[in-house]
Amino acid sequence: MSERDTIGAQKAPVATEIPCPACGGAKDPSCLICQGSGIHYEWAQLILIDEAWRKAPYVWIDPDCPKLILERPDAVGPFASIGGHGFGYHLEEGAFVRPKDHKFGVIIKEGARFHPRVTVDRGSWRDTIIGRNARFNVGSSIGHNCQIGDDCLLNMGATISGSCDIGDSVIIWKHACIEQRVAIGDGAIIGAGSLVRKGSIVRTDEVWWNDPMGVAKFQRMRRKDE
Repeated sequence: MSERDTIGAQKAPVATEIPCPACGGAKDPSCLICQGSGIHYEWAQLILIDEAWRKAPYVWIDPDCPKLILERPDAVGPFASIGGHGFGYHLEEGAFVRPKDHKFGVIIKEGARFHPRVTVDRGSWRDTIIGRNARFNVGSSIGHNCQIGDDCLLNMGATISGSCDIGDSVIIWKHACIEQRVAIGDGAIIGAGSLVRKGSIVRTDEVWWNDPMGVAKFQRMRRKDE
């Protein structure tokens, strides 16, 4: 068994606690890296480049994430956040005061690549899954319970809200916003800056584009082979 396979097979990677490099360990509650804990966790086997594992600077993994399975992802860029508590709250007496439990984990399959500042939240009712050879550009965000297929591409600033199902070979261009519980079929394309509303179904090989900020809202749907 190679060194790569040996490290990839470890069930519980060991984290090293260091002072947060962003706030200097000051426990600043507004710090996006340590979220007020003052502690940063370095994980030795997060990144694989040229067959050798090395540290990715300032990557944060939530130590409370109950399950994290890394099936030899390709690379994780600086300031990525993996396995954090999803953005979900219970409404009580007219206010969102109690966070939902997030007892499920994150599964990142072989060959996935994360550029800097990518966020992947853990699940509340099912695992968040990232498919093989998926690519996530700077600032893209994957919400809790999302399950993303193989060979997908999310461009800069694209956001996928919670509980979405994304098929294989889907392309979501920069700053597109996918709302909750959207289903996108294999090979579909979402245009830059588009808004896909909650619960929408994008069929296989469809192309969606709209301008959510325009006075006259326009949505175009067509098959790629048309």
